[in-house]
Amino acid sequence: MLKITEYAGHLLKDLDGLDWPKGIKEMQHNWIGWSKGVELEFYVLDNDGQEMKLKLTVFTTRVDTIFGTMYLVIAPKHPFLASITSDSQKIYGEDYFEKALGKSELERIYLQKDKSGVITSSCA
Repeated sequence: MLKITEYAGHLLKDLDGLDWPKGIKEMQHNWIGWSKGVELEFYVLDNDGQEMKLKLTVFTTRVDTIFGTMYLVIAPKHPFLASITSDSQKIYGEDYFEKALGKSELERIYLQKDKSGVITSSCA
């Protein structure tokens, strides 16, 4: 909403020049939330295990743990969702997706402590 990430590098650099208590600077640093990491690309596989033209890009700060990846999570609004959900799972997913889309982003991300979802039956 505020696009803080576009200015994160400048904001963090400028914290050094401020005459603020160390604890306040650390809180600001954590709030800005700049993380060093990498983006990885996962290609969605079709039912025969062949790569589709669909690619999911994810960010991680722990690339050393990538071989332990068990699943990928995508948002209910993701444009690939309909095309990667199998027919057998669409029965379970339609009601869930409709309810999820009815919630605000704040409700879906920050206020809900218990995470939920529906399996698409796709692999990447």
